[in-house]
Parts: sequence; C-alpha cells; structure tokens
Amino acid sequence: MNPFNIAIYASLLCAIVMIVGGMVLLARGVIKLSEAGKSEGGLSVELFNKIKLNTGYPALGFFIVGLLFIVLAILFSKPSQLVPVTIVGKLQISGDPSNVTLTVEPDPDNVLTTTPDFDGTVNKTLWARPEVARLRVTINASGYQPQQVHLTPPIKKGQSALPSPSDLKFTKAPSATPQPSENIPQLPANVNPPPVQEAKGFKSL
Repeated sequence: MNPFNIAIYASLLCAIVMIVGGMVLLARGVIKLSEAGKSEGGLSVELFNKIKLNTGYPALGFFIVGLLFIVLAILFSKPSQLVPVTIVGKLQISGDPSNVTLTVEPDPDNVLTTTPDFDGTVNKTLWARPEVARLRVTINASGYQPQQVHLTPPIKKGQSALPSPSDLKFTKAPSATPQPSENIPQLPANVNPPPVQEAKGFKSL
C-alpha cells in the first residue's frame, strides 16, 4: 500500500470517527444542541484564508470536521497526471531472448508486457502515477533456469534500473525427454535368444 492510498483511508477513517463520535455524544447527552445554541462564542473554522465556516452550535464541530476529512479524501483520491518512467537493464540469456517476457506493473490498472531486444537489452517507457515509488517486475523465462524472477526496482528521476546482468542470468533448461542410450545391456550367459529370421512376405490364408 503506497502513501497515496494511506492518506485516503486515513481521511475516511477520521471522518467516520468524528461523525460517529459526535452522534454518540449527542445520544448520551454529553453535548446538547439546545444549550450550545445559546452561547455567543460559537465555532469558527477558516481554511487557507479562503473558506470560513461559522456556527452558533459548537457541538456541530464534530460533524463539520468529519465533513472536512471527507473532502480531503475526495481530493486525495482525484487521479493525478501520469508521468513517463523508463525501465532499463540487460538480461544474460543463453538462447532466444524473444522467449522471455517482462511484465512491468506500476499499479494494478497499468500493466506493460514486453520482451528484451535481440541482445537481452531492456529499454522501455511506460506511464505511472508520480506517487509510485517502485515498479513490480516479473520476468517469465519458460524453458530456462530460473523460470520466473520477481523484482521491485525503485524509480529515481523518471528511470527504473534492473539489477546488474550478472544477477539476471538465464540458462537453457535441460530437456525433459530422455535421450536414447547407446549402451545395449548384455544378456546373461545362460540365456540364448531366438535366432533372427528374415521375413519373406505374408502367408496366404
């Protein structure tokens, strides 16, 4: 969970606590709107020297503050403009690099699937939200060892670098089909195999 989502959930949680807490205090009689309305002081809230709220009922401050947290959650959840991120690196592949795929995931709604160049070089640009600090990279190399690698390279100044090529080596996996053996086992000395006869055609019925 990134800080962007944490800010949204924290704002919603604070809003729920303030509103529900105010309702509980009203229900228990700890605060009373009838008595609070007679006070001259009241409650005044000013935000950014632009928004000013006044009320003669200070008890309503719980609900007002709760609504402010809801507004903050809405502002935080507003989609931000995507920025380009370039992922660079090189894979050591003892075979055809086109058989290897890279899945790059800045966030669940944005996934890039690509393949390295003919020499294993990776230099691809994708789009991500500016608050994303790391990429989730999955390398699938079917028929190679290792078959799958998971990485989380950080993003620095619009670029995310894979580990060094020495840490990303993919070798061809041995074939699973058994090869025929050239060594024919010898029969025991006391076993006489039947003579081999040449077939001369089919017998008529």
